[in-house]
Amino acid sequence: MDLKSFCYDHFGFIGDRIASIFPWLDKWTEISGFKIHPSVYVSIIFFASILSFFASIPFILLIFVVVSGIDLPQYIMRLLYPLSFFPLPLIVFFTFLPLIVFIFGLILPIITSKNKVYDFELELPYVSAYLTVIVSSGLPLYNGLKRLIGSKIFRRTGMYVNRIEISSMVGSDTPIFIVEDFAGKLNVKGFKELISGYVSTLRSGGDVANYVYRRTEILFQEMLSRVKAVAEKLGILMEALITVVCLGGIGLYLFFIASISMSDVMGMPAISGEMFFIFSFILLPLINVIFIYFADSSQISYPEKILKRYIPFIVFLPILLLSLSLLILPYVFDMPIIEPLLPIVKFIEWFAESKAGNIGFTPSIMLCLSLILVSIPGAIYDLYLSRVEASYKSGLSCFLRDLVETRKSGLPPEKCLIMLSYRRYGRFNRILDKVRRGIVWGLPLRRVFDEICTSLDDWLVSVNLFLLVDTIEIGGGSVETLESMAKFSETSLLIESEKRSLLKPLMLVPYFGAILLIFVGFTFLSFLNGMMAIAGTSLPMVSMIKILMTPIPLQTYTLGLAAGKMGSGRVSGGFIHAILLTLVDLLVIIFSSSINLSGILMGG
Repeated sequence: MDLKSFCYDHFGFIGDRIASIFPWLDKWTEISGFKIHPSVYVSIIFFASILSFFASIPFILLIFVVVSGIDLPQYIMRLLYPLSFFPLPLIVFFTFLPLIVFIFGLILPIITSKNKVYDFELELPYVSAYLTVIVSSGLPLYNGLKRLIGSKIFRRTGMYVNRIEISSMVGSDTPIFIVEDFAGKLNVKGFKELISGYVSTLRSGGDVANYVYRRTEILFQEMLSRVKAVAEKLGILMEALITVVCLGGIGLYLFFIASISMSDVMGMPAISGEMFFIFSFILLPLINVIFIYFADSSQISYPEKILKRYIPFIVFLPILLLSLSLLILPYVFDMPIIEPLLPIVKFIEWFAESKAGNIGFTPSIMLCLSLILVSIPGAIYDLYLSRVEASYKSGLSCFLRDLVETRKSGLPPEKCLIMLSYRRYGRFNRILDKVRRGIVWGLPLRRVFDEICTSLDDWLVSVNLFLLVDTIEIGGGSVETLESMAKFSETSLLIESEKRSLLKPLMLVPYFGAILLIFVGFTFLSFLNGMMAIAGTSLPMVSMIKILMTPIPLQTYTLGLAAGKMGSGRVSGGFIHAILLTLVDLLVIIFSSSINLSGILMGG
């Protein structure tokens, strides 16, 4: 007996009752692709909630003992005692874990559906461009959709069309009306209007090819408007990031410095070193990670193969982890450092004292160097792949326009491809050379381009090649269909160019924020130490600099990653900004002894 059968046999009566209370579950489980009846799904959720209840029992007992004051048997109290040291939010979380599991299970189909619908919306303009080629070639729109089943390019669209095909095989309605019904359930505005307009035009005997073409133009225009709106939204997000991280960090540093300097009067600092460590090493970098998530949910991201961009960084990441655990954190908290690493520490101590003027900068310098060295391979690899992709896109745009003009001379499409393969289109010539060899050897174009697309990482280039193949195979490579395809290709590349130009100015903001963060903290520390020297006392500058300055490189590094994500659409694009921001920190530390801003503030 599998899990579904077990849960429905034992908790099916609860599943039926709750599924009737939430009728929308039927729609979202279908769109999400869970392929399960709502009653069965709810019974599984209920069973998972029962299992999670066993993890909640100790925390429920703990709260009961604290609130009521009743003593339970000694062995139970002994078991509950370690749980009392858990943070309060964690205790509350485990107490309500069954309810959390149940609520999360109910909304999981909605979350999954929204993610899949978002991917479908990104594919939609290009799917519509593909359908324009299909319909203008004389085939029905549904036949074009069926060709996308199992497509490696339009994965999400192919998944939905596969469901429509299954429904058409078991139902009595014609496929196009099943598509119209599914578009209503999916409720994606562009797709719904495309299908309903196509059905209306088909019924009235209008020009369906012209309708699909015009609708595709509208979809690309809407996508361009969406890109501009996203750029404005990311600008606001960047301003919020700088406000929270830089100004919040500056406020934290000033408060900590002031509390340490007044600890003799107050008897104890207003903020402990442990609390400062949590805020500076964990909370502020975590805020950058949260903003990276916000940027990812706001941006238009194509389904590209981007995991390979992080391979160099992942390979060198253990060096950073070892540096943190064996060098930096032990040095900050005055813990012993293993013998083989002592020469490195002594050299950096000498460098910090001779160049930066204070030995307290030693862990900051070590962290800066570690972050830079670990990130350089990833930054170089990402820049290389970005240049390769830009070269492919530039060559593709020129090639498609030349293909249209060459086709007007009356040559067959295959001959045009062979002829154009001898022209220079940058890195795109590597693809054209493979195409020429495939045509000469008598291979089908579909097979040639399938092999090419498996090695390509750029989704836009793969989409355009997919359109080109079907334009030749189905439409015979007519001038009209090639013209349509070339226009939509140029529009898609224009959208990418517009997105980059709108986001480029945002990259200046993090640099000013990072400089402000490190300058203000160190300057205020020096200024306060000078004021206390006048009063006949001083701050423990070595330990203060060690505690205050060490987390700043980590904060500015994660700030660079967030800026790169907002500017390029991927975290790997932030490696170069993270390196430059960390380098700014390193330079400020090195020249801090030469730039006496505190003296200027005091009039000296």
